[in-house]
Amino acid sequence: MRTAIRVETELPAEITRLLRIARAERFDFVERLVREWKRGENRFAETGEMFLCSYVDDALVGFGGLNRDPYSRNPQEGRIRHVYFAPEARGRGLGGALVRELIRRAPPAFTRLRLASEQAAPFYEHLGFLPTSEPKATHALELGGPGEQASDGAPAWGAAAQRRILRTAGDSVVSLARVIEPGQPIRELEAGLFSVLDAGDEGAPYDSRAAGYDRLVSSRWYSQLAWGVPPIVHTEFITRGLTSHDEGWIVDVAAGSCVPSAPAYARTSRPLVVLDRSLAMLRRGIARLRLLHGELPPHVVFLQADANALPFRADSIATVICHGALHVFSTPEAVCAEWLRVLRAGGELYASSLVRGRWFGDRYLGLLHRAGEIAPPRTASELASLVEAGFGVSGQLETLGNFAYLSLRKSDTNGRLEPPSAARRGS
Repeated sequence: MRTAIRVETELPAEITRLLRIARAERFDFVERLVREWKRGENRFAETGEMFLCSYVDDALVGFGGLNRDPYSRNPQEGRIRHVYFAPEARGRGLGGALVRELIRRAPPAFTRLRLASEQAAPFYEHLGFLPTSEPKATHALELGGPGEQASDGAPAWGAAAQRRILRTAGDSVVSLARVIEPGQPIRELEAGLFSVLDAGDEGAPYDSRAAGYDRLVSSRWYSQLAWGVPPIVHTEFITRGLTSHDEGWIVDVAAGSCVPSAPAYARTSRPLVVLDRSLAMLRRGIARLRLLHGELPPHVVFLQADANALPFRADSIATVICHGALHVFSTPEAVCAEWLRVLRAGGELYASSLVRGRWFGDRYLGLLHRAGEIAPPRTASELASLVEAGFGVSGQLETLGNFAYLSLRKSDTNGRLEPPSAARRGS
């Protein structure tokens, strides 16, 4: 199967076939697209505008366009419009590829994109758009400031990200290659988002549930009611990890969509890798940071990788953070051993986990376990015992509601882990 995405300045003749199918499906916007094009009312011909068509083996299977948003007074606000794919082309990643190409080409003409589509909300949220209550829009995506241009003149989200990875507050460029294992392939998927997985291995179970998960955990009351923990406690724990050193790399493992961590990322200028297996979750995290900070902070990069097989060199990372994910792993001691491998001497681990401890939360944990979402629920002492069995020390363990918060420090001398408070008393 050969696929291609092309910019078209004239409507392809094959669009007639898709128009017939769209009529049968009652997608009236396709007929409006053809009618306005023929009348010369909208041919996506203004500065920054474009009409892309998707082909499989040279047959037209879908299309979509980018206009300056006619409902906005901001001339740098674009609008994704008239995205349609034939039924046989759906569910194959072709629509996502076309919209990502529109996003990639949007700068420098557009610094923000909007769209209106309740029906396709999960599709666009998977691509990083966030819901909005603005008039004439259901979703928006911040692209940051005017885009840079690559040396070949192409719009350069990717080129800009590659050059800036990673730039600290002191404006010194730090190469991601310093901490990635030698010979480890790494691909840039889009601005600030990279993957070390094979191109055919990018899917993850959470991809299809990312939007629902994000809406749930970003609720002001979810953590308090379900687990007995105010959301600010999670952010404060993550901030402790981010500010545990003055320099050195940070890896936020299994970061998901960055609900509690995004506000904390601004507290450090150290190079930070946000890592998760799910691309959909990472894209929501990127959108969240852009919404909070206006752009993707220059010291942050997002990486798709496996928490059980980190792509980093041994002894290269100063801080590993893993918030709210240890309960997912059936053998947390094994994943912690991987974190120990990449931590440098004196490096610190900050990890939290759901544990048994409250009547309501315990029953909720039981439901999640029976649904196959998490490992068998543990108490805080059982979690501490697993860590002690693996590393010879229980570390500094704090509990609140159904959460346990664990912090450990890698010894400067023997490579083992120890409670950070004890390590500091001995220094």
